[in-house]
Amino acid sequence: MEGALTALQFVRLGYDWSAHAEMPGKIVSAMSDEIPSLMTSQSSAVRQQLIEFLGTLKSDQARSLLWQFADDPRQRDQALICLGWVADPKDLPVLGAMLLDDKPGMSSLPYILRKAYGDRAIPYLLKAMNGTPIIQLECAKELFQANQVEGYRYFAQAIRGHSPFREAALARLQDLTRTLPQHDDATILRYLDEKIKAFGG
Repeated sequence: MEGALTALQFVRLGYDWSAHAEMPGKIVSAMSDEIPSLMTSQSSAVRQQLIEFLGTLKSDQARSLLWQFADDPRQRDQALICLGWVADPKDLPVLGAMLLDDKPGMSSLPYILRKAYGDRAIPYLLKAMNGTPIIQLECAKELFQANQVEGYRYFAQAIRGHSPFREAALARLQDLTRTLPQHDDATILRYLDEKIKAFGG
């Protein structure tokens, strides 16, 4: 079943159907007919393929099913990713509130939100800076990339030793700013302090 789902998705999305424009819809219809049985599959690979299929539909029914998968820790991360593909504005407040949930499978949510919703996600990322340490770190990374002072401030405080995620923060910062020297806290802090000062902070 996993192979069949993969093949149908590839044919549907990877083939030029300009001469047979009705075919993608027929494939979707055929796959949709199997959704009830696929939802109860014990195969994690089949469930993942189904989740990815639902993420390409961008319909209210597909969103509803993705939210069902998001309630299950086994598929939560993939379901959230696919809800990000859909990027329905109605989901943003719910996804934003989930940043403050202390549940497994949430660490990628800050990235998903900013990638899907852009600047509209920033208020939720800011609020989630009161969340768990790992969520704070991931939100700070997204806020840094969005040129928000709270992102710069988080990394400056973490590097000064005020965070249990100091080493993780340094690693994230090196990924974000490859021009900064490694293992040179003074230079990194000077860079961050200049950024913060530019905001008047």
